[in-house]
Amino acid sequence: MCALRRARGETPAGYKVGCTSPAIRDQLGLSEPIFAPIFSSRFHPDGATLSVADFASCAVEPELVLTIGQDLEGAERPVTRLREAIRDVRVGIELHHFRSWAGAMSAQELICSGGMHAGLVVGAEGVPAETLGLDTERMSLSVDGEEAESASAAEIMGGPLQSVAWLLEALSSEGRGLAAGSVVIPGAPVPLVPIDGPGRVEANIAGVRRVSASFVS
Repeated sequence: MCALRRARGETPAGYKVGCTSPAIRDQLGLSEPIFAPIFSSRFHPDGATLSVADFASCAVEPELVLTIGQDLEGAERPVTRLREAIRDVRVGIELHHFRSWAGAMSAQELICSGGMHAGLVVGAEGVPAETLGLDTERMSLSVDGEEAESASAAEIMGGPLQSVAWLLEALSSEGRGLAAGSVVIPGAPVPLVPIDGPGRVEANIAGVRRVSASFVS
């Protein structure tokens, strides 16, 4: 699937890690994380206007957007070293095609669909990783000014850095690593929120910033 997307001109930007919190695993009926490539051609700026018609049952979640500042290879890297390797942290809204074409959701379909990834709205400015705990930040998502979901980043495998460590281990088992400049979204602590009509969505991460997107029919 990735080769087909590259062949049509899409540029890999990094990876997403999915099913990293109990809330998401319960929602999808799965028991372990997955990872999938993400592509810069599906990135949108803060304040973007999107059409719900472009998605197969659109759903969203708040994300930490981590930009890797140095090449990373190999498993069993201390979490403290991973923090040093993150160039900056931004707020994002991950967009999904929230539909299964094969009945009940399976890990196989989730992987083949790129973790249902349909895009990423990314904040313009980031903050240094060393200014954040990256384990207890409150992550929330609001729709039309009303909070829909909120939880601590600790729900993401004990903290987003643990998710990055898991990703590195998974990549290492295939002889790969993370290149400097790669973007990693480590997962969300809350369930996916369906978007079935016009509205404004905002993600807020304490200590980082906010990012928003508007949906039209």
